[in-house]
Amino acid sequence: MLARELDADLLLINERDGRRAAKNAGVKVKGTIGVISDCIERHVLTVGAAVEILIIFRDNPPEFWIDPKIIDIAIKRIKSETF
Repeated sequence: MLARELDADLLLINERDGRRAAKNAGVKVKGTIGVISDCIERHVLTVGAAVEILIIFRDNPPEFWIDPKIIDIAIKRIKSETF
């Protein structure tokens, strides 16, 4: 696995099977929604901007696909959390 060969601290990946394989190999993983959440926590993105980005991802699956149910859950959590 390339992430281990490069001794990467983190693998950015959304694909479910790839995430599972990386975790099983002891590689720390984060997906797009996790990166967006980190950006909110670090005040790089506002909650409103993050929600807009997620809505674009949800409504334009040919461009970037994450299960719309997962995106809707993420939007609810982001809106309800205090950053």
